[in-house]
Amino acid sequence: MKAAITRAFAFVVTGLAVSMAVASAWQRAGAEADRWLLAGLSAVIVLAVHLMPALLGRLSRLVVWPVWCLCFLAALWGHIWFFANASHGAAEGRAASSAQVRAVQEQRRTIEAALAENKARSAATVAGILARTKDPKARAALEIELTEGKRANELRAQLVALSGQEAAAATTDPVVSGLTEITGLPVAALNVWAGVLIAMLLEVLGSLLWLAAVLGPELGDGPAGALEPAERGPGDAELVELLYEALENSEISPTAEDICRRIGGCKSETAARLLRGLEARMARG
Repeated sequence: MKAAITRAFAFVVTGLAVSMAVASAWQRAGAEADRWLLAGLSAVIVLAVHLMPALLGRLSRLVVWPVWCLCFLAALWGHIWFFANASHGAAEGRAASSAQVRAVQEQRRTIEAALAENKARSAATVAGILARTKDPKARAALEIELTEGKRANELRAQLVALSGQEAAAATTDPVVSGLTEITGLPVAALNVWAGVLIAMLLEVLGSLLWLAAVLGPELGDGPAGALEPAERGPGDAELVELLYEALENSEISPTAEDICRRIGGCKSETAARLLRGLEARMARG
C-alpha cells in the first residue's frame, strides 16, 4: 500500500512538472514545429531530473550528478518562464476586473473629455504672444486662453499620474505587494525568487519520490520491519556488489553490524553470509 501511494504521488508530481515545462515551452516558441520540438525537449529534461537518481544512481557519481545538475538548472529555467507567463496573465485578468483599475479608468476618461473640450493653445505660446500684445481687449482674451492652457497642462500631468497608477494596480499581485512592503524588495525580484523556490521544490520532490518508488524495496523500512534479501528482490550477489561499492566509498566497514545497517536490518545468519560474500569480493579486487 505504501509503495502504491508513493508511486501514485511520484506520477502526479512528475506529470505536473512535465505539464508546466511543456506549457512554458509552447509559449516561448513561435512556429508549430518549434513548439513541438521545444515541448518534447522540456519534457525529456524534467523526466531526466526526476528519474536519473533512481535509475542511474549506481553508476559513477562523476558522470550522473553533473548531468543531473545541468538538467535541473534547465528545468528551473523552464518553470520560471511558466510562472512569469502565469503572472502576466493574472495581471491582465486583474486589469479587467479590478475595482481600483475601473475607478482609475473612469477618472482618465473624464480628464480626456476635458482635454478634448479645451481648445487653448499651449501656455508657453500664449504667454509669448501676450508679452508682445498691447491692446487691452486682446490681452484679456489671451489671459483667458493662458489660463485654459495652464489648466490643460495640469490635466495632462494628472493623466500621466493616472496611467502610472493604472499600470501598478493592474500588474501587482496583492500578496506580492504586501511582501514588498514588508521586505523592501522589488516586486520583480520577489516574483522571480518565488518561482525559483517553487520550481526547486517541485523538482527535488519528484526526484525523492522516484527514488523511494524505485529503490524502496532495497532501502527497506528499518530494522523493525526489515525484509530478508530473498524477500527484497535483489539476490546476494547484487547486495554484495552494493555493499562493496559502499565499502569502496568508505560508507561502511566490513562488519556484520554495518552490513545490517546498510541493508535496513537483517538476521545474524544473513549478515554473516553477506560478509563472507563481501570478503570474497574484496579478495577479487
